[in-house]
Amino acid sequence: MILEAPIPSRRLLLRTLQPEDASGPYGRWMHDAEVVRFLEVRHQPPVGTTGLQSFISTANADPATLLLGICLREGGRHIGNIKLGPVDRHNLRGDIGFLIGERDARGQGFASEAISAVASHAFASLGLAKVTAGCHRANGASARALEKAGFVHEATLRAHWRLDGGAEDGLLYARFAPEAR
Repeated sequence: MILEAPIPSRRLLLRTLQPEDASGPYGRWMHDAEVVRFLEVRHQPPVGTTGLQSFISTANADPATLLLGICLREGGRHIGNIKLGPVDRHNLRGDIGFLIGERDARGQGFASEAISAVASHAFASLGLAKVTAGCHRANGASARALEKAGFVHEATLRAHWRLDGGAEDGLLYARFAPEAR
């Protein structure tokens, strides 16, 4: 799914990723162990720029996936990504995944700002009633970002992930469209 125009927030512009973004910082992030520590891509990162370009093109062609770059409004710097998908139009829900790849952009509230903007877009433009997101229990930064973006903890999935050779709980969060409450 491709946006007609970027989604603006106070400090960010969320824009559709393009295949050429694979040769920018995104490619570096996919091979940075700290960035991908809590992402499933760590098990099978895209192979080179071509693999990442293919991933972006496939996501853009999928009507149930919205893959966006998180860019600073001032200067346009690409600092992370956020994905909405798969979007389940029958049950009016979608799942969000996100990363802030640029280390100097972490801890400044950019993730929660992007999450909130995508959730609002999902409700207002796509007509969804519920948006979910999950994270590892050990990923406190993601849990805080979700809560700051208005998500509530719905469930703990016991021993849901394998992390650092052991079992790790997953935390499931949700945010509902105002009229769905």
